[in-house]
Amino acid sequence: MVPGTNRPATRQFRVVILALLLGLAGNTRGDHFAGASITYECLGASQYRFSLDLYLNCAGVPITPHSLHFSNDCGVSFSMTNLNPVSVIEVSPLCPSQLANSACNGGTLPSFRKYRFQTTLFLSPCNKWSVEWYTCCRNNTVNVMLAPGTYAVATLNNLSGICDDSPIFVDSGIPYVCVNEMVAYNPGVSDPEGNLMSFALITARFGSPTPTDVTYQPGYSGSAPIPGLNFNTVTGQISFVPTITGYYVVVFEVSTYTPGGVLIGTVMRDLMFSVIPCDGAPPTSPGVTERNATPLVLVVASIRQCVPDRQYHVLVDHGAQLRHTSSGAGGPARHRSR
Repeated sequence: MVPGTNRPATRQFRVVILALLLGLAGNTRGDHFAGASITYECLGASQYRFSLDLYLNCAGVPITPHSLHFSNDCGVSFSMTNLNPVSVIEVSPLCPSQLANSACNGGTLPSFRKYRFQTTLFLSPCNKWSVEWYTCCRNNTVNVMLAPGTYAVATLNNLSGICDDSPIFVDSGIPYVCVNEMVAYNPGVSDPEGNLMSFALITARFGSPTPTDVTYQPGYSGSAPIPGLNFNTVTGQISFVPTITGYYVVVFEVSTYTPGGVLIGTVMRDLMFSVIPCDGAPPTSPGVTERNATPLVLVVASIRQCVPDRQYHVLVDHGAQLRHTSSGAGGPARHRSR
């Protein structure tokens, strides 16, 4: 069968490095996955390029080939197997001067790599396609019991000539945040066609192979993965004050709609937050100054701080991503906000 058819720092963290390393080593089974997402591009004539992004703890075992599983509501199902990465980048939460000491580079500091897998194929028109990925393992976390597998899915509607690119996630890192301090985080999602988007926090799942909800620790859930978390369904912004150090699973789902309200598709990102002890006061900001007449809409206000190096990343929706960076030598970075 043809796939998709019916025809044949000096003031550094009190990171407590030893505790972090023990946490990283806690999951001894297979790969230490710290997140996943599936996105897609429509190339025309029902041809699609799918991208599977996997975040892997460098303290785990090396990456292996992976598979994407396709099915639709019109009776077609198949798998694309033995996919290998087309790109690999390090997304460690470290300052530039410390990258050489990351676990990805033979050191001991906490670190992660982002692996991208891709495949391009024809999908016959149908009102709903589902593209799934799953694996056995994930990092041990505070809010999920044990260390079940990891699962990601994207859906799309390509009936009646719809040719749409999925939303994409601008932030590709693993957020490290400070315990007992306010955190404001936005995944920085953008839609290439400017479609209407809505956001949800959903339950993490694993494939067995049927998608199965994970079991949360008492007091946690998919919609409330961190106690006291506030969530904006229009922007995807979350805010919370973490009170317990450790890893937390948070899963964002983004749905896109036509102007007439027809669901085009969904994407999700299974994301892991790391909450750590920090020294010093968070930086303060005088605000954002507009230097031209075009309105400036701030959608992400994330500061990645390498004290005393002052490495700050600010993401601004101004027709493109704006990144302001000032850095020097220093230790681990962290996201902080005011």
